[in-house]
Amino acid sequence: MLDRNQSYDDLSAQSHNQSSTINAHVYPSVRSTCRYALSVKGSAVTTHLRVKHQVEHNERKDLTEFLKGLGQSYLGDPSAAPLPKDGCSEHPDLRVYEGYACRRCPLRTTNFSSLTRHISTQYFQRKSPEKRELDEFYDEVWLQAWTYV
Repeated sequence: MLDRNQSYDDLSAQSHNQSSTINAHVYPSVRSTCRYALSVKGSAVTTHLRVKHQVEHNERKDLTEFLKGLGQSYLGDPSAAPLPKDGCSEHPDLRVYEGYACRRCPLRTTNFSSLTRHISTQYFQRKSPEKRELDEFYDEVWLQAWTYV
């Protein structure tokens, strides 16, 4: 969860270390309309550029080989990168999502159906809770992640 009132430049040393995994060789796309961190496995980067940004073949033709040459040890898998800690400042290069946080466990999601299924399964023995019961189990939050949440 993010504190949207804090500025990124105002981070304490501890939260800066947690939220600046960009220094751990995980790089989000910096197009303001995208801000999605990509795995360098296979052709994920070039496929993303082709599908999401309509980058022509001749502009991306050598990119896959270049990234393979860098190797996984240099560019990490964003799905394995640590998530920002709850309450940290918004990272300027990652997209912000409206989401939900379970009050009783670390579950964070942007999918309300997943949240209600989780609460029903974990806390109501698969019975559907009434709305007011459900409301006691979650908060609406801002989320950021290296990949889609």
